[in-house]
Amino acid sequence: MSTDVLLVAVTSVETKAILEAFGDAVPANPLSIDGRVYFDLGPINGARLKLTRCEMGAGGLGASQQAVAKGIAALSPAAVIMVGIAFGVNEEKQSIGDILVTEQLRPYELQRVGTEADGSVKFILRDDKPHASPWLLNLLKSSEVTWDGAALRFGTVLTGSKLVDSLDFREQLRGFELEAIGGEMEGAGLYVACHAEKVDWILVKAICDFADGQKAKDKATRQALAAKNAAEFVLHVLQFVKVDWASHKTRVRGTGSSAVFETFDDLSGAVCTLLMENRLLFDALGPNSDAATADPSSNLHQLWELRRLDRIVPNNRKIVDMVAKNISLVPQRALSAFHKFKLHAEAYERHVNSPLDQYPRFPTEFAEELKCRD
Repeated sequence: MSTDVLLVAVTSVETKAILEAFGDAVPANPLSIDGRVYFDLGPINGARLKLTRCEMGAGGLGASQQAVAKGIAALSPAAVIMVGIAFGVNEEKQSIGDILVTEQLRPYELQRVGTEADGSVKFILRDDKPHASPWLLNLLKSSEVTWDGAALRFGTVLTGSKLVDSLDFREQLRGFELEAIGGEMEGAGLYVACHAEKVDWILVKAICDFADGQKAKDKATRQALAAKNAAEFVLHVLQFVKVDWASHKTRVRGTGSSAVFETFDDLSGAVCTLLMENRLLFDALGPNSDAATADPSSNLHQLWELRRLDRIVPNNRKIVDMVAKNISLVPQRALSAFHKFKLHAEAYERHVNSPLDQYPRFPTEFAEELKCRD
């Protein structure tokens, strides 16, 4: 049963808020599909919507990673949006009900625990810092111009398995990511499940408390307000502009894995086209480009970071998929170069999400074996 957008909630408060917000547009219809319950929210501005509920956290049975993975397998959505409640990190600048939208996630569970020179404990985060879908982020930011509800805050959201209600611990988490706008518990599972299947994702959650030991204060009222705000903003986004979800899904998942070529030359031509696009982007926008070196203080790097996310990384995935699908056409002499490129592509994607000190650079022999022209 094909779906364009899958919404995911965790608590009953979040689920009810989504059903109430979307209920004005279309009555919800519960369905049982492959062992999970989904609410059919019907078409909104042409988008076919489903809602499912997961357990708390990212990695447990029924938690976000498993629930989202099953939803993707059953419904084949173009995008997954997690909607609900979160904690804020700055009582002076934020308010209960403010809506947090992820530009990046900062998972904090995977850590290296070491010792400083003075004997104190040193924590170093070791996980990725994944970006939400640039395309979805653009859609949400564009819809902000006609939104007149609660305050919107775009930025990095902390995510981990702990239900945080301690000011000291919250401040420790903020020390890991000074620009964080809030925190929650399910984002890492959302990212992992969607990344594996090349599905766009984003997280939209509103502030219900400040993780300061006062979580129980006006809990029901605060959570209801936060869930309502997040749900209403997502509905606003979907009503803002009509999106060709099917076409977008084809572009995102059309990674070349279904392309079967007759000759190595045909395969080389397709791969070289993608490599040429990557090279042109690097030469025009990269850190060593003429524009960047002419004005190192410019904000050109922002465009470069975006193109890495929405063009270069997807192109690398396409190349790896195409060659793997047609591996029988690859001469023995070129196999080593392909595997070096695959290592580079995987490491580069990790670097884009969470900068590495070093990673395997692009193997020039890969382009040479394919006889790509400069």
